Amino acid sequence: MTELHEYTALQLHQLLQRREVSPVELTRHYLARIERLDGEVGAFATVTPDAALARARHVEEHVPTAAPLWGMPVADKDLNRRAGV
Repeated sequence: MTELHEYTALQLHQLLQRREVSPVELTRHYLARIERLDGEVGAFATVTPDAALARARHVEEHVPTAAPLWGMPVADKDLNRRAGV
């Protein structure tokens, strides 16, 4: 079975659009992967799992699926201050 992180962005988008995977499920997958591997890799200075899951739930429930990148988890650089972080 293919792991979610092995799919391309286009394939993930298609899975999300077909509701074969939910934004919350995809976010949980990536958070678990970060937790499992980041100690060794050191890719993230700050991880906000509660905020990520809350945002994924909001997207699922309130954002139209036609929105660009609907449901795709995104990691960004810690170059700017972020409210609540």
